[in-house]
Amino acid sequence: MIVLDQNIVNVALPAVQRSLGCSTENLVWVVNAYVIPFGGLLL
Repeated sequence: MIVLDQNIVNVALPAVQRSLGCSTENLVWVVNAYVIPFGGLLL
């Protein structure tokens, strides 16, 4: 389930980059902002 959710975020990254106008380096923060709360809620 975690791998599936991570893949969904990775597929959506180009659309997020276009809509927010952020650089590739800032996309790491988008992934972390998703993965950290998701992992915390799994605990």
